[in-house]
Amino acid sequence: MKQWKRKLWMVILLVSGFSGCSLADIKEGRVIKAGTDYIFSARFDPEHSIKQVFIDADGDATTGYPVGGIGAEYLLEDDWFYQHQGGDWNWRFVAEVPGFRDDGRFAWRLPGKHITSSGNPIIVFAGADNWDTPEFSPAISTRNAALVSHSLVPYKIKTRRGSESDQGMAALARKDQSGSQDKWDDYIEFYPGDKGYAGQFYLRLPKKIQVSDIVRLKVHTNYRGERKKYQRWIWKIYNFNHGRWQILGDNQKAPGWRWKSLTFLVEGDPAAYVSAKGLIKLRYETSRNTDNSQLDLLKLVAEVAVPDNSKPVEEADPARPEPPGSGEEEPAEPEPSPAPETPAPTSWHPRPGMSWQWQLSGTIDTSVAVDIFDVDLFDTPQETIDLLHRQGKKVVCYFSAGTYENWRPDKSKFPKKVIGRRLDDWEGESWLDIRRLDKLRPIMVARIELAKQKGCDGVEPDNVDGYDNKSGFPLKAKDQIRFNRMLAAEAHKRGLSIALKNTLELVAELEPDFDWALNEQCFQYQECEMLQPFLDAGKAVLGVSYVSEKKAKKICPKANQMGFSWLVKKWDLDAWRMDCRDFD
Repeated sequence: MKQWKRKLWMVILLVSGFSGCSLADIKEGRVIKAGTDYIFSARFDPEHSIKQVFIDADGDATTGYPVGGIGAEYLLEDDWFYQHQGGDWNWRFVAEVPGFRDDGRFAWRLPGKHITSSGNPIIVFAGADNWDTPEFSPAISTRNAALVSHSLVPYKIKTRRGSESDQGMAALARKDQSGSQDKWDDYIEFYPGDKGYAGQFYLRLPKKIQVSDIVRLKVHTNYRGERKKYQRWIWKIYNFNHGRWQILGDNQKAPGWRWKSLTFLVEGDPAAYVSAKGLIKLRYETSRNTDNSQLDLLKLVAEVAVPDNSKPVEEADPARPEPPGSGEEEPAEPEPSPAPETPAPTSWHPRPGMSWQWQLSGTIDTSVAVDIFDVDLFDTPQETIDLLHRQGKKVVCYFSAGTYENWRPDKSKFPKKVIGRRLDDWEGESWLDIRRLDKLRPIMVARIELAKQKGCDGVEPDNVDGYDNKSGFPLKAKDQIRFNRMLAAEAHKRGLSIALKNTLELVAELEPDFDWALNEQCFQYQECEMLQPFLDAGKAVLGVSYVSEKKAKKICPKANQMGFSWLVKKWDLDAWRMDCRDFD
């Protein structure tokens, strides 16, 4: 958005506010504080394409940005949270805070750590279509809320692979086993088949709970079975927004064949894991048939905010889960149909087994008979991308997200203070300070937008593992996760798929955010097993080895067996390629 348009829109907003414009387009505005978090929600009618929350943290209308009778120190705009820097329209990006829909309302959940407040904040909602005819709400004061825990247990299981014993869902309602206890009636045993085990558990959110009031979700379970080094068992939850399963955790902390209580915090917005009919899905699985496992407890705890001036709902005892089916509708009504396991994605992404070509240097050889071409975003002419599309190919566009390259056309946009240590063996390329999202996000958004404009079907951001290299900055894993998730969110906003490049140590955390994986040399470093979460989620793994044909004959059968789409390439990534499928 151009700066002058933003300023013009704000002038219109201020004038219309002080002249008594209609407030009919923003209804039922509310802000509550639950623990340390703030929940903002309102009904925008008709739909506004731009939604904002201006936050007056100190209650002083003379400080901060003047709007709607308050002085805003902070701003939520769509999925982004900013802090006012003084003067006119001058905001600093702080964090990504995705909004979500809940029964016709739009809501945000903001961690309190992002706000410095001297009291309960006062807020104003604002909305507009294409920055025209803005509307905003009256000033709204924060209400305090208590947190009430509701425990939900599965009412049904659907087995995808393997089988389980027949004790029924009641065996998962409470924790009865510890140590080496083995009371058969109190747990369920899970039996892998030749391809392992996978079972989906269905839970239902009670109608009395508003999704926008859920502050956080946790999954509690009690496990007995093999240690992770011998057999990995995984717990997942279904993300209805993204249409895919998200890993919660595994049996890494469990000893061999002794009961172990495990708790997994569900990351992200709770609303993403609840369907329109209140359905929640958990999944328990293993890809191996080494041995059986047992569960004595499986429950999901929803911590719900209850405003202090509302009639509180009955509190569930977190230590004693509700009985199976307590979250269901009345028995006379039919059960809702489970959502499809793999709904149609909102953007294209590679399927496992698809063929591909990776060429980042030289004139693109468009005659290669493959499904996917991965090419350079800047250097590939538009006519080449158009030709590949006419041939029925999908095009992935490469750019470096974690490094500065002194030959790129947007090199002048990088401030010197974010450019760090030079990369070994790569002249003209330096690591970036990925902590500075305020400086780097606009540049990366422009690159992703360019990919969309050129018709790319997906993007492949490179060098997204700066935290694990000598970058010149004290980068940590949490900085990398935040930066990488920002890239994924921006790609998905524009309908583009996105690959997680290398970054193997963070695969477990980042797999839910990325559509596929691209790896270099994992066989050389004996790291290919770390890509298993992508395979478990049914996502493609594309990769290359830079080896001789003799070594390729050893690597390729392994890659084929694992289900990878693997190539043998030269370091300069020209048109030459060998496809591992030819070695079967």
